[in-house]
Amino acid sequence: MSAVGLGPREARHWLETELGRLGYDRKRPEYTEDGRHFRPVLGTPGWCMVIWAPPETWPPGALACWRVVWHPAAEFSRDSRKEVPKGAAGHWEESTAAVLAALRSLGLQAAVTGPHRGSERFGSRAFLAWELPPGAVADWPPAGAWDGVPPTRPNFIDGWPQWAEGPAPGDEVAGALRAVAERRRGAGVADIGRRSVLDTDSPLWPPGAHMSAHVTWWPDPEFARAYGEPLPPAAAEHWRAGVGQLLGDLAAIGRYQFRTAWEHPGARHDGAGVIVWRGPSRPS
Repeated sequence: MSAVGLGPREARHWLETELGRLGYDRKRPEYTEDGRHFRPVLGTPGWCMVIWAPPETWPPGALACWRVVWHPAAEFSRDSRKEVPKGAAGHWEESTAAVLAALRSLGLQAAVTGPHRGSERFGSRAFLAWELPPGAVADWPPAGAWDGVPPTRPNFIDGWPQWAEGPAPGDEVAGALRAVAERRRGAGVADIGRRSVLDTDSPLWPPGAHMSAHVTWWPDPEFARAYGEPLPPAAAEHWRAGVGQLLGDLAAIGRYQFRTAWEHPGARHDGAGVIVWRGPSRPS
């Protein structure tokens, strides 16, 4: 079965159902009650949670794309003291190969993407799965795409983003956009719409990225889409101008790469997403 033509919710449900059929059911009990105690169910492969990926983060040529987050079996999960059980590293490596094989058995491309996530720092491992057109050559991601990229925060060793020397990716990009917008407004050019900035989930980082943020542009209220209603008059022009202004501000910063899959607001869009990233150099 292909996910092409399915909406994000339906496509996510399809893949989650198929993974459940292959043994990675997120609804399967991982613990059993033994008197007053809960003990892990032994011998399970862990479970997977599926999340639809924003189109601007998809690999080249993808028709659909998901983040798949694998959680280890309960017997190899961190205990209440956050300690890693013996044998967890082997379980992670065996399960990585098994999850990749399961995804590929469904006709999907799959890879472990983004900065390294190992059992010593993280409680789960993330994959990217995507569907290509029939006959397309699968040549992504490039080998060593994230070599040398430090592990993302938060994690169990390095702590939270605010413990690092520099700002979190979302804070860095938000600050750079605010500075550019202030200069633009000082020149008499007002904001069009509004923006929100978040850290990008690490499996969605583009190859070579050492940080990444996701920016969403939102229309002014009078041009927003109401549930079940068509776009208001002049909304398309407002959206094009607002997204264009955002892309122009990102270009004016001068140190980021960025891309968007946005083409036209249409009836199903609430906002326009842009993924932003840079390499290892720190902002000046």
